[in-house]
Amino acid sequence: GVVSKRLYMQLYLSQSNKEYYTMLQFFGRIIPTVSIILMLTFVTTSTARAQNIHLWLLFDASGSMYSKKDTPSLSKKGHYISQLNGHVEALKNPNVRRLLLNGKTFLHAVIWAGENTAYEISPKGGVAIDSDKTIDAFINLIIKGIPNRTLNDATTRHHLAIDFVLKQSNIAHSNDITIIDISTDEDPYGEDALKMKEIHTKAIGYNVVINVLAVDILKSQEEYRQLATRVRTPDGFIMTGSFENYAEAILSKILMELQFSNIISTQTIEPG
Repeated sequence: GVVSKRLYMQLYLSQSNKEYYTMLQFFGRIIPTVSIILMLTFVTTSTARAQNIHLWLLFDASGSMYSKKDTPSLSKKGHYISQLNGHVEALKNPNVRRLLLNGKTFLHAVIWAGENTAYEISPKGGVAIDSDKTIDAFINLIIKGIPNRTLNDATTRHHLAIDFVLKQSNIAHSNDITIIDISTDEDPYGEDALKMKEIHTKAIGYNVVINVLAVDILKSQEEYRQLATRVRTPDGFIMTGSFENYAEAILSKILMELQFSNIISTQTIEPG
């Protein structure tokens, strides 16, 4: 029989995650070429119809993104500028564009902050990517939609942002590939950690992949472990970076997401 989409992701990521835990504590990015080659050796047949890919980009608008200043060479306005510019530059990258146009991709953008705020700035259903023009439209959407001041100075609550996506229509019963991409400079703790346990279980049950970019977490192995176990799903990955290389880390994570989601959406595996 055909191996499930979940097992396919696990075959792909099992090798990758070994590299993440040993290498990403020291580097802000990873080039997954070896993992992709290993995965491709398992591919024997193609599906008749490519699956849709829904990539949800979650933009942190909590207090730390605005109160903490980037280095003078980057910005004097706060980390949110680096977050925005990093995504804009990544979406302009030729390799990212090629991968976006290679699959049936829908892009979503969500603003989240503190305990009470999460909303989508992209149209319901996402932006269907079928040309450079639609990618540029999404870029303009996030440039206009990212607030220039924090929405909520409360403690970062990861569960709020992720649960917002999980509550969107049809995700629970969809055969589409749903990927949640969250960047954060804080680990879940206290009430957030308790609620993340429930949300994490729900995401796994929905076959939703959650990938994490942990920013400036290198100083704390415990924070890294909390993000790796409580936020990242088993099919997802965690990357580390700093605000000084934020843009480079954003590009790396989006490339990784699109590389494996494109292959998963168009291929199946049969046991050999």
